Amino acid sequence: MHPRVVIFGLDGASFRVIDPLLRKGELPGFSNAIDRGVRSVLLSTVPDVTPPSWTSMTTGVNPGKHGVYDFLKVQEDGTTRIVTSVDRMSPSVWDILSHNKMRVIVVNVPVTYPPQPVNGIMISDMLTPEGATDIVYPAFLSRTLEKRGYEVGIRWAGGGVSTKVGVEEMKLHLRERMQAFTWLLEHFEWDFAMVVVNETDFVQHLFPGDTAKISSVYREADEAVGNLMRRLDEETTLFLVSDHGFNIARRALRINDWLVQKGVQKLAGPARTGVAGRAVDFMLKRETTSRVARLVEKHAPRRVLRMVQTSPLEGGRIPTGLSCLTPQPHSYVPLIVNGRFTPAGYEQLLEAVVRGSAELLDGETGLRPILKVMTKRELYEGLYSTDAPDLLLQLHENYVVSEKIFNSKELFHKTVQGVHEPSGILIAEGRSVKPLVEAESHTVLDITPTVLHLLGIRPPGRLDGRVMHDLLIS
Repeated sequence: MHPRVVIFGLDGASFRVIDPLLRKGELPGFSNAIDRGVRSVLLSTVPDVTPPSWTSMTTGVNPGKHGVYDFLKVQEDGTTRIVTSVDRMSPSVWDILSHNKMRVIVVNVPVTYPPQPVNGIMISDMLTPEGATDIVYPAFLSRTLEKRGYEVGIRWAGGGVSTKVGVEEMKLHLRERMQAFTWLLEHFEWDFAMVVVNETDFVQHLFPGDTAKISSVYREADEAVGNLMRRLDEETTLFLVSDHGFNIARRALRINDWLVQKGVQKLAGPARTGVAGRAVDFMLKRETTSRVARLVEKHAPRRVLRMVQTSPLEGGRIPTGLSCLTPQPHSYVPLIVNGRFTPAGYEQLLEAVVRGSAELLDGETGLRPILKVMTKRELYEGLYSTDAPDLLLQLHENYVVSEKIFNSKELFHKTVQGVHEPSGILIAEGRSVKPLVEAESHTVLDITPTVLHLLGIRPPGRLDGRVMHDLLIS
């Protein structure tokens, strides 16, 4: 018997969903964990996006030190690619533990493709390319996983998750992943183990506001929590965590149109013109924007795609100045400067956005959609802080960035979208955890220092997070 730690990650899990289900008695697994331990809000990174948040959680450092800011990495030529484990520039908790001869099991943690050598087992995540066979380290376990029917599951393929994915498919992948994880715990030695399920995030993105479907996936996750807890001994500390929370946005801001209007972005290349272009603009301004746009993207010829581009880089349109290259449903909007500017010109771009955000008003709601403008100098420290977005805009909770560029004077439109919010979940239980009802909020940066503390390992360098002593008995 010796101290061990398990992290069960539930991507996008939110107390907004969990608490009503707890009151109805529908989540006995979560309820048992809370009754035996402690619950707290777990604050995400800025931006509150899956790759940087999980990477900060598993390294204990801010994105300026580990270098991961988004699903996509902007390359020197302006093109983008999906981020990989090679892009993580700081040692993870499993690297540190492996170096200290502790055994680890890591399953489906974001930004673990390709799987890296560890003292134990690593199975890669939803960013694994379709058709990839190198999903596990050590490689000899690949045949075992095949025999057990293990699949990476639903992929994030550069533009989100397919709208064709249904709730039953999500629940099946969640169930099978947890079955594989518990099998690994029972058949291999380990000191630290971590698994992430993405389905709690997917269901909130694809079915925003659909209580029945969202609750169904959460109940599946709850069953997995209960099954996992029954397999852990009293010396094991369990953390249930999410990388961010979730809310619903009902207003969308066409951010790149606004940047063009403010004179801080210019687009070179063909614009939508004529009757067809105006017809597309009119159609996409309706509440069915996302659905219609996705259909167009799947089936329309290239000349039509130029009229419905999802980012300034598509359709041959090259932005100069500040632009949002990856509009996504998150609380923070990343803006990147493209083109060569003098230091004075660069500062003028940033100042124009700061001034403009204070003046921007949604006439229909009377709200200011942009709450705060932050520079990368304010937010990040570290060798890779230069790779960060130049500006991040914090949006009002009712707002999301529009998925499309319309070249329209109408900057706002109605929508119903699941949107990330910074407040995720933390539930901890085990002999080392104080049996509290509620604790102070923590950040994702605090998880790795706390895990290392519980396992008696000193970090190899200074971490940005801190040990959560208020949750621990010792």
